Amino acid sequence: MKFIITKFIYLISGTLIMLLGIVLLSWGYSNSSFPEIENTNKIIGKISDIEIQGWKIDFKTKGKSRQFSYYRHYGNYDAITDILSRGEQPMIEMIVQKTDENSTPIIYQMVIDGKEVTNFEEKKSKHGDYTKSIYWFAIGLIFIGAVGIFMGLRMKLRPKESE
Repeated sequence: MKFIITKFIYLISGTLIMLLGIVLLSWGYSNSSFPEIENTNKIIGKISDIEIQGWKIDFKTKGKSRQFSYYRHYGNYDAITDILSRGEQPMIEMIVQKTDENSTPIIYQMVIDGKEVTNFEEKKSKHGDYTKSIYWFAIGLIFIGAVGIFMGLRMKLRPKESE
């Protein structure tokens, strides 16, 4: 005996995959802009209050209360972890997103003790490729979802077999 849900598995999964693709496409579109250098803030100071976690590093600059977080996906995470785990208070120079004081800004460029860790222009040039890959992945999900919906409708409209 077949469950009723198995008749609609293609239709349900296709619809869910298509919705996921549409949500991903709209998220990619809303996050597709990369700021110009004049729309960012430059922060210079000594690093203090360092907390290294597995996927991010939280820190503050000496004398300031604003917290910054450097995530693994920003790049060169291991190099930064090595520098900050030495116990010193290195000098930092960052280009960050303009936000209010209560939110954690995105770090676009970081220079620690004169050594460039991440570069603003390099991130900006790679951002277009990143956005395109999100669009293509979302379009692929929408296509796979449409095939699932088609197969589900085909199964639903198929004449019943005699048992």
